[in-house]
Order: sequence, then C-alpha cells, then structure tokens
Amino acid sequence: TPSVDCFSFNSEQLAQKLLAASLNGVYVFDVAAGRHVFVNPQYTALTGYAQDDLDAMEENDFFALFHPDDMPSVRGHIAEIVNRETAGMEIEYRFKAKDGRWIWCLSRDSVFEHGPDGRPNRILGMFIDVSERKRIEEALRESEQRYHAFINTNVDLMFCKDEQFRYRIVNDATARYFGRTREEVLGKKIGRAHV
Repeated sequence: TPSVDCFSFNSEQLAQKLLAASLNGVYVFDVAAGRHVFVNPQYTALTGYAQDDLDAMEENDFFALFHPDDMPSVRGHIAEIVNRETAGMEIEYRFKAKDGRWIWCLSRDSVFEHGPDGRPNRILGMFIDVSERKRIEEALRESEQRYHAFINTNVDLMFCKDEQFRYRIVNDATARYFGRTREEVLGKKIGRAHV
C-alpha cells in the first residue's frame, strides 16, 4: 500500500502555522535580555505590543509593564524556571496593555533553550487573558462580604443548617441566644436543650 504524507511542510513551517493559529498568546522570554524576543499574533492582539515594540524596550522598561504588586512573584517565577528547570509552571499576574489597561494573565512557562554554558537562557510561555474571570471572582467576593456583614450585624437570629442539622452559618445574635460564641456553635448540633 502506498504511504500518505500527512504533512507537506517541514517542522519549522508547522511550528509557525501552529503559533499563528493559537488562541493563546505565545512568547519566548530571553533571560539575558530580560524581555520577550518572540511573540505570536495573538500576543499582539491581547496586549497591543508587536515584536518591534518589545525589541525597542530595555529590561527595566519591559518589567515596568508588570503590576508592581505582582513583580516579586513574576521575578521569582522566572528564577524558579531557570534554576530548577521546572516545566509547565503557572502564574497569574497583571500586565499593562499598550492602551494602558491592566489585564490579568494566566501563563504557563517552560525552559525553551539552553546557552553554551548549559544554563537555560530562553523560556517559552503561553498565556490567556483571565481578566473577566478575575472580575467575576471579585464581584462574588464583594457579594459574599456584604452577605456576611448583613447576617452578622442583624439583631434577629439568622442561621443555616446542613442536612445533618449542624450549623453552617450563624450570626452573633444566634450565638448569644445559645450563650456561646459563633465559633462554638459552627459545625455543631445545638438547640436550647444543649445550652
């Protein structure tokens, strides 16, 4: 039976087509240069930065694009990959897009290339924009805080029990009713007969 050649292009062509078709932002970070030395079209679409923009940056300019609160974890992440060569490490951070917006990124990075000394000198990374997920998480957190504030400051007895009749949510008024603290009531089956 004749063999069928599934790929009519070489591996470099395949890699270029995969990078161009990827829904993820893809980059190569050069450890010595301290910046991305390759980005795919999706990286540019997500951040606004083309390769020419990044090539014009010094290391300090590039790292200034990371949120100051996230900088220690980003630098630690890079050091961990370089020193331990941990593959597929993930990190979330805020990155300033070219239009000035902060976008939340979820990146996964691995060593891509080693230098003549055998040490990793380039890191391959992929990222997605998780800003919408972060907004939803923050809205839920704020909603939960308002809910707990409402429950805890209410002068009426407010509580919730699970299917085994253990208290899962208890406000201060309920705890005072039993002559106990909220911590002493949570997770317990307590009624007036147990006071």
